[in-house]
Amino acid sequence: MINIAWWKLINIRISKFLYTRLNTNIYFHNKSKKDQIKQERSYFRRKCGFLTFCYKNVL
Repeated sequence: MINIAWWKLINIRISKFLYTRLNTNIYFHNKSKKDQIKQERSYFRRKCGFLTFCYKNVL
């Protein structure tokens, strides 16, 4: 009986630890993906801005 209780406690601890690890990994993965998208967007925006600037000045 004591052993089972200990096992349950340990399992809960481990599962909580793994769960938090998984969640943080997913969170950071999503965050990096979002940052990547943001960077791409800002890059395109800069490029488009530059092109429109040249276009307006040339024509």
